[in-house]
Amino acid sequence: RQGSHTFHTPQHTCHTPMGWEWRCFFTPVVDFSIWKSLSLSPQSSVTRSDTYLRTTPSVGLKLRGGNGLELKVLKKRGKLSSNFEKWKKHQIPLSIHDPSFIDQLTASLPDQSELKEAADVLRKFHNISDSFVLVHKTVTRATMSESIRVEQTNCRFEIPEKSVVELVSVACDGSDEDSLKGSIDVIVSALKNAGVSYTVMGYPEALVSVLEQHSTTNTLNSSGTVTTPSNVPSSTPTTVPIVKSESDPIPSDDPISKLLSLGQTIRQLKAEKADKKVIGDHVKQLTDLKQKHEEDVWNAIQKLENEWNDRLLNVWGNDENHPEAVEFKTRFQSIENLLPPATLKAKREEVKRKVRELELERLAAFDRFAFTEGMLCQRKIHHLLDHNSGKDEEFCYYRRLNPRNSFQNAQQVWLTEKMDGTTVQATNKGIFKRFDIHSKATDGNVNWHELPEEQRYRLERLNLEDPQHHLIGAALSRYQKVFENLPDDLCVYFEAIGERIGSRFAHLPEFYDISVFDFSRNGKFCPFEETILLCKEYNLPIVAHQRVLLDYDAVISFLSGNPKYTAINADLEGYVVRSIDSADAAKIRVADVPVI
Repeated sequence: RQGSHTFHTPQHTCHTPMGWEWRCFFTPVVDFSIWKSLSLSPQSSVTRSDTYLRTTPSVGLKLRGGNGLELKVLKKRGKLSSNFEKWKKHQIPLSIHDPSFIDQLTASLPDQSELKEAADVLRKFHNISDSFVLVHKTVTRATMSESIRVEQTNCRFEIPEKSVVELVSVACDGSDEDSLKGSIDVIVSALKNAGVSYTVMGYPEALVSVLEQHSTTNTLNSSGTVTTPSNVPSSTPTTVPIVKSESDPIPSDDPISKLLSLGQTIRQLKAEKADKKVIGDHVKQLTDLKQKHEEDVWNAIQKLENEWNDRLLNVWGNDENHPEAVEFKTRFQSIENLLPPATLKAKREEVKRKVRELELERLAAFDRFAFTEGMLCQRKIHHLLDHNSGKDEEFCYYRRLNPRNSFQNAQQVWLTEKMDGTTVQATNKGIFKRFDIHSKATDGNVNWHELPEEQRYRLERLNLEDPQHHLIGAALSRYQKVFENLPDDLCVYFEAIGERIGSRFAHLPEFYDISVFDFSRNGKFCPFEETILLCKEYNLPIVAHQRVLLDYDAVISFLSGNPKYTAINADLEGYVVRSIDSADAAKIRVADVPVI
C-alpha cells in the first residue's frame, strides 16, 4: 500500500447482548408484505445504507449507515430450534477511510475468547482482500406482543462489476425461545400461504450466499476507490457500472435503476474520500445518463405521483406519516432528484397548463340549461310589512302588514329563521341556482320587482367541478347522494351557508352546510308542514322553526335586540313567516327594523 496514515487505536469496544432472533431471506414477491399477511401495521420505518465486509456466517462486520463499525458475533443456537440464534454486537469507533484499518481493527480487539474466532476470521479475509458490499435497506418494524418484535427489510446488495441483488428479509426477535417459537410458527404459516420460498439465515450468511452466487473480489485501493484486482492494477481505480442480475425483478435496461445505483456509488465514493478524478468520472457519467433518460425519469415521476395519490387516499388514510408512506416518499424524492429542479418545475408547469386546457374544454361542454325547462324556480318572497315606493333614504316600512300578503295578526303561522347564504335547489337531475335576468345597472327602467319569477330569473344547472361553484359544492357535498335518489317529482330548496358564503358565518372556520326551507312536488310548492316531514324522511337539515300566533309587534321587538340563530353562533338575519295551510310566505329582517 502507498501513502502514510495517522490512526488512533481505540481504548475499548462497546458490546451489546441481543435476544433470540430468527431471520429468513427470499426474493421479492409481488404484492407480498408480512404486515398485510399478519394484519399488522408497521410502527416504525427507517432507510439507510450499510457497508458489509465479507466474513463467515457466524461473524458480521459492517459500517452501519456511516455511523461507526459494528461487529456481530454468533454466541449460540437455540435448544428448541437451531434456527434460533443469539448474537452479540460490538460497537467499534474506527473509520474505514484508512485502507489499513483492518490491521488496526484486529490488533485492537480485546483478548476475549468470544472474539478470538472473529479476530481470526478478519485476519483471514484481510489477507485475501478487503471485500466490501454496499447494502441499501428499508426497515419496517412492529410488535406482535409485549416481548416479540417483527421486522421486514427490503435489501439491495450492490456488487460492483457484477450485479445488484434484491432480497427481502423477515425477522422476529424475543427474549426467550418459547415465546419466539409461537410467533415464528405464525410467520412461517403466513409465508407458506403466500407461496414464498425462503431460506433461514442471518445477515452474514446471506452476504456470503450472495457473493458466492455472484462471485467477485473487490478491494479498496490506497485512494479508497473500489477496484477489481484480477484485471485492474491496485493503483488504477475503475468506474463501477451497476447492472442487474437475471433474477432481479427490475429489467437490466431499466434507466431509473441505473441512475439511482450510480448516484449511490458516487455518494459512497465521496464518503470514502476516493480520488477526485474517479468521483469526477462518475459524476460525468451520471450527468450524461440524466440527459439521455430525462423523459424516462419524468414518466417515472408522473407514475409515482399517481400511485402516491391513490395510496395516500385508499391505503394510508391520508396519513403522510404512515411508515409505508414515509418509505414511499423517500423513494419518490430520490427519483425526483434525478431531474434538475428547473427542469422538474418546467415540466410540472406544462402538465398544469395542459390540465387547465382540458378542464376549460370540459367545463365549456357542460350544458348549464339541461333539465331546467319547466322547473319551478324559487319564488320571490315579499316583505311582511307594508312599505312606501321611495328609494334609498326615502324608503321606509310601516308598522302594519303588507296587503300583498294574506297574513293577519293573531293568525297561526310557521316562523322560520332566515339564513344568510345563497339560494340553491336540487333534483335527482342535478344542482340548480337562479340568476337575475335583469341588471339594475343596464335595466334601470325595468320595474323588475313587479315581474313574475319566470321573467325575473333564469335557472342554470351548476357544474360543481367548476371552481366558481366550489363553495356551494363544499356546503352540499355530504347530501349529494340524497339528492340523486330523490323521486322524479320532488325538488328541494335550501340555503348554502358557510364561512365564505354570507358574512354572518365568516368567523366560523371551515363551516359549510345547507338549510332546507322548501320542497315542491310536480311544480307546486308544498306546505311547510310537508317540508318538515320530507326533511325527516331524507335526513336533511331544516331551518329552525316554530308554530306561533303572528304578532308583528313582538317580532319587531325581538329582532331589535340583535338575536342569534338557534343552532349557530351567528347573528340572525331575520324571519320568514309561512302559512299553515298554503305555501304563502313573507320575510322580515333585522336590517328592516331601523327604517320602520
